[in-house]
Amino acid sequence: NEPASVNIELRSSEFAPYLFLLEADLDSSDPLNEIDRDRNPEFTDRARVTVNLEAGLYLIYVNSVDPDEEGDYMLSVDAATYRSQGRPAAQARTASGAKV
Repeated sequence: NEPASVNIELRSSEFAPYLFLLEADLDSSDPLNEIDRDRNPEFTDRARVTVNLEAGLYLIYVNSVDPDEEGDYMLSVDAATYRSQGRPAAQARTASGAKV
């Protein structure tokens, strides 16, 4: 499998979002390894991580900067992989969430 350029964006108008990307390695003694994180101080309504990822199991952790903040959010994941012919095969996913 070819690596994919992955853009993960978390948006909320109700809290300052904080985003973590973790790789899950179930065969390791430390099964969760942090790949990247974003708490963008310039934008209080969104956080973004863009990385190149190999095929595998990854977890996205949605949080707020302030532990007392909570609310609705939208999480988007866009990935593009490239075939040997040079044409991109794009995949996109969007999820919404709310306080449980």
